Amino acid sequence: MGVTRGSEPGLDAYIQRTFHPMGGDGLPAHLESRYGIRVASTTALDVGVIRVDRRDGPSWVARVFPAARPLAAAEGDARILQALERQGFPAERCASADPVSVHEGQAVLVTELVPGARPDGRGRTFGVLGALRGAL
Repeated sequence: MGVTRGSEPGLDAYIQRTFHPMGGDGLPAHLESRYGIRVASTTALDVGVIRVDRRDGPSWVARVFPAARPLAAAEGDARILQALERQGFPAERCASADPVSVHEGQAVLVTELVPGARPDGRGRTFGVLGALRGAL
């Protein structure tokens, strides 16, 4: 027997808090306080993925992970990105030496924005991604 949405008091709130990032309104102040930057604007790129345009430097991407994802997982993501950078692999770069923080009980990972357009999804795109995966 399945659970019907709204059948339990607070179930919707639990699902929302556990699986969907929250606190986007306070994110600019959090990043300014944590990293000493000045945020000009933010733009949602995807669920929990926010472009952070700065007044004082290059744009960043902030990934706000759902509360259900442990802080250690985001820290592991950062270590992987840092290892890829040391090897010269073309991947996102962490925006700070300490790129993971906690905002409203959720892990936040900041990276430098990779400039350019979104891939078009044609064959060439998949060929490049396949070659990168093979190199990895």
